[in-house]
Amino acid sequence: MIVWKTEFGRFTIYGIEDGWMMRDPMEFLPDSDPEVWAAHPEFLDEGKMRVSLGCFLVAGPPGLVMVDTGLGPPPDPRMVSGKMPEALGAIGIRPDEVDTVVHTHMHVDHIGGNLDGSGSPFFPNAPVFVHSAELDYWLTLEGPRGDRIRSVFEPLDGMVETVDGDREIAAGIVMVESFGHTPGHVSIELRSEGRRAVLGGDVTHHPLQAAYPEWNMAADYDTGLAVRSRRSLYEGLAADGGLLGAGHFPRPGFGSVVVDDGVRVFVPAHVNEL
Repeated sequence: MIVWKTEFGRFTIYGIEDGWMMRDPMEFLPDSDPEVWAAHPEFLDEGKMRVSLGCFLVAGPPGLVMVDTGLGPPPDPRMVSGKMPEALGAIGIRPDEVDTVVHTHMHVDHIGGNLDGSGSPFFPNAPVFVHSAELDYWLTLEGPRGDRIRSVFEPLDGMVETVDGDREIAAGIVMVESFGHTPGHVSIELRSEGRRAVLGGDVTHHPLQAAYPEWNMAADYDTGLAVRSRRSLYEGLAADGGLLGAGHFPRPGFGSVVVDDGVRVFVPAHVNEL
């Protein structure tokens, strides 16, 4: 199964699994505690954690909005990826019907699906929104990582729109600064009927970070800022009962944050599999 569906106010949110990989938890989350992992064997398979490569399609009054686009074809034989187009087909959506693409950040596992097999824009009619600090960082970064990102974004010339601060890019869909994992990382908030859902990008990578927000991920750019953004995310969701959509969480990746005996816990939601 690679697509899950949930209703949220005026929006329908599809959680799409572009692929997945198996990782050593202590390498992926180097600040984590082996004793905590030992106490939660449900998250491990022969000592490895399954990391989903997720993205989202939001359908509602503003049209069809892709939040991140997955990795695209797998660059490593240990990974499975490139399933986002298949997922859209299962939903019955053509790429040219997507109205908007918005990126939480520009790591390649969140932008690789922007191009088709010929190197042309996969979503030909959709402007691509990204935070200006994020775009500036990656387009000027020297070396192979910068080259890889530029190879994805250069064919999108003329389609990219930059954002500063928090900004509503479509009715009820807001880019909210949540820096730390990368210099211009944002979360995507859906606001409807007095409630909010947060598609958190890489503010958080694992459900256990609800209780342990100080666990940084190996690729976090500014660890102190990443912890503050992560703690703010979980404290806010625990307070207002909002929905969290997390692309790297075990599927379906939707859930809420509750406080159980003084400890924040991520509780997976029951959603429809397609």
